Amino acid sequence: MPGVESVEEMRLVRVQLEAGGNFTGSRITGGLLLRGASVADSTNIADRPGVSVLDFADSTVDRLQIAPDIQTELEVGLRDATVRSGRFSSPDGLLTYDLRRTTVGDVTLEGSFGAYRTSETTFDGFDFTKASNCAPLFDAEWRVAPDTDGTLDPVTAESTYLKCKNGAAEAGADRVAAELFRREQIARREVYASRIRNTGADGDAVAVPGRLRSAGAWIANFTLGATTGHGERPSRVVVTSVGIVMSFALLYRLVWAGPHPYGHWSGYLLLSIESFVTLVLGGAADISNPWWLRFIAEVEGFLGVFLVALFVFTLTRSVNR
Repeated sequence: MPGVESVEEMRLVRVQLEAGGNFTGSRITGGLLLRGASVADSTNIADRPGVSVLDFADSTVDRLQIAPDIQTELEVGLRDATVRSGRFSSPDGLLTYDLRRTTVGDVTLEGSFGAYRTSETTFDGFDFTKASNCAPLFDAEWRVAPDTDGTLDPVTAESTYLKCKNGAAEAGADRVAAELFRREQIARREVYASRIRNTGADGDAVAVPGRLRSAGAWIANFTLGATTGHGERPSRVVVTSVGIVMSFALLYRLVWAGPHPYGHWSGYLLLSIESFVTLVLGGAADISNPWWLRFIAEVEGFLGVFLVALFVFTLTRSVNR
């Protein structure tokens, strides 16, 4: 629509633009709203049109490109919309994109983290394999941008990371999917925590049995995260194993009666290692008496077998990534 020179606000509701909407050279001082619209081919906003709000809520756009030479602040609303392709940019942080519940296809993202609000965004055909595409979506620790109020509630966060993870897995970006899976699990732990505090997803009170189940789920989630990074960090299994070996060596030292095992103070560490890996190479120290000392050694052996299995699992998983 190059012929439009000056309009305070342009509102297009449930329209169909077959050849796209080209607003180059137009000046719209209020806002451009396309609600429930279907835009084919291309929609290009360029040449500093003076638009302060660009709203595509609940619309379907084949291609949307926001020109990088815009020099005024612009909010692009795409809530519940579908954008099949395009290029989004955020020069000097002037542009912000509301992608809440948006379906994003083959779109190229440019700009910095914080320009895109991605609450419950679905990625269908988005290229997660390009690092430049991921940078605007996640910070250095793979957190998504917060919502408009600066926060993201746990239930919404879990759903958001799940959708991002599924999109990354579909695109073949396994490493990205792995990091987003960890974030999804951390958000789920926060959901459990809110239920323990007697608050459900809808804000209603949670019954005592439900709170107890949530407490058990929280402990399992936290333990798996701390020891294995939810199956994505083999190094954490190694650190946990070393910590258990050292802890049991100290425990043996405190409860052991008589001379040092193997005739030296370091024998407690050797005894702990043997118990952990359940492997004794002859001449083992006698731990049959008292019975509870034997029980301690068996507990360490059980933990050792469990952690060795976890290490193999996480290592195989990380290699396959």
